[in-house]
Amino acid sequence: MANTWHLDLDERRKFLGLTQEKLAEMVDVSTSYIGQIERAERIPSLETLVNITNALSISVDFVLKGSINIDESMYISQMRMLSFNKSDEAKATAIDVIKSLFTHIK
Repeated sequence: MANTWHLDLDERRKFLGLTQEKLAEMVDVSTSYIGQIERAERIPSLETLVNITNALSISVDFVLKGSINIDESMYISQMRMLSFNKSDEAKATAIDVIKSLFTHIK
């Protein structure tokens, strides 16, 4: 899958009514650099990406959603972290909720 996160930045900037110039000013980078990021000609540093997403009021994980490969073990690990220190009753309730959700997801 091609990385399309730069499109999300462009769309979000336009949705907020921001020009590339205004976003560049907010992030303290050049306008041409913002354009290069949006056209996927440049990949920003982590710090710049965080600054851009903060300026656009979105999260980095939202932007990267199509770029990160998540395997089954990551989901299991997340479930373990979420259920850590929870009672058996709470864990059983969570499983029931997940089962119910999956019956409604295509």
